[in-house]
Amino acid sequence: MPRESVVDALNTIHRALRPNGILLDIHPLDVPSPVSALFADQTSNPIGETFYAGSFAGDVEAAERALAVQETQGHYANEQQTEFDFLHHFTLDQWHTYFAAQANDYRPLGAELTTAVDHTMQTPGTTLTMGERIKATRYRARTS
Repeated sequence: MPRESVVDALNTIHRALRPNGILLDIHPLDVPSPVSALFADQTSNPIGETFYAGSFAGDVEAAERALAVQETQGHYANEQQTEFDFLHHFTLDQWHTYFAAQANDYRPLGAELTTAVDHTMQTPGTTLTMGERIKATRYRARTS
């Protein structure tokens, strides 16, 4: 969503929510995402990390600022917040498809990581995992 649309979306959501309705904001944090090989015997081996592109991180920061403004204006109250790790599982084809589709959200994958992934995935029964740090916040809509 374009940055300028975030405030409009939050206003629309606030108008659509019933009094005391809940807005759940879930988004990744701008921290490195570890990539590992998970072998058939359930052992794992770290391969490298992926990183979000600056533009994606900027969009997330803009959304957080917009929510903070909405909270300051009394539209929402932050009730609870948590962070957790979300683990993606990929075959080699899924890995390549995912990063082709999400190319604008991530920094380009380096040759070293790409080579390591392609080499590691030659082992039968291996899957790739990529961990993302996620922040989830529950907001309560306040009546205006």
